Amino acid sequence: MYVKPRPEVLFGDIFEAPYLFDVHLQGDAVRLATAAFPPKAPLTGAFYAEPSEKLPLAGDILRAHGRSGREREGREHRDTMNLPGRALLLSDDCHIPTAYGNRPDRSGGRGRLLFAIITPAEADDVAASAGGTNFSRFGLPAGHGLAEPGIAQLKNLFLVRALGVDPAHRLASLDADGRDALDKRWNAFICRRGPEASQQNAEKLGTLLAGAGATAVEKLWQTLDLAWEFEGRTMRAVSDAAEAHTDPGSSLAQVIQDLRGISALAGEAARLLDAHQTDLGKK
Repeated sequence: MYVKPRPEVLFGDIFEAPYLFDVHLQGDAVRLATAAFPPKAPLTGAFYAEPSEKLPLAGDILRAHGRSGREREGREHRDTMNLPGRALLLSDDCHIPTAYGNRPDRSGGRGRLLFAIITPAEADDVAASAGGTNFSRFGLPAGHGLAEPGIAQLKNLFLVRALGVDPAHRLASLDADGRDALDKRWNAFICRRGPEASQQNAEKLGTLLAGAGATAVEKLWQTLDLAWEFEGRTMRAVSDAAEAHTDPGSSLAQVIQDLRGISALAGEAARLLDAHQTDLGKK
């Protein structure tokens, strides 16, 4: 599922760093002031507090809430409070270079990158999340670069300024199949689109048909699945070919093949559903 981090930062890369928190605002959010401890104080450095007449506002420093996702309850687990956070990058491949300022040194990085926090999980829980209908969880089994299994909590998202997101902080990248699985799960959760959401909807149609149209429902889901692949993989390849000014032959051949496949599957699904509807009319 994992490969060594690629030269470019991509959707599905897994990061580990002390600045990664499942951070969010609550009703007690407030701008903070900053000041330095006086020379004779037992502490050194800067501190933050609510503003007052003596402590003016400090620009964009705010009070918020957040967890690294790796904390465990109990005094015996106090050391987990210091563990760096792990997070899954969800920003689109096209947006990431823009967020970094289109410069290798990231010096122009004024954009923000979207992450989902990764929480620890048992191997069984990770495996169960892969086939479940809770689209807000994406399981990450232990593997190359990821010593501990976890679950990316797609419902717990946060943004990080790209300037501070060092590609060297990546543990691993998802391989092609892993990226495809994340793409499907992310779309299912964020907008109820894609194969996973379509399969669930198709199964509900099967429930309405009282199980009698199982074959038709399967053909319907296969149609939707291939349409997803066509919209994403095939048409993305067409876009890449156009930008590279390459021969359109192979891209066009795949477009035709997918369209014919969608047509055949959709036609068969319609035929089976029509036959089922006719049977219902006779009852």
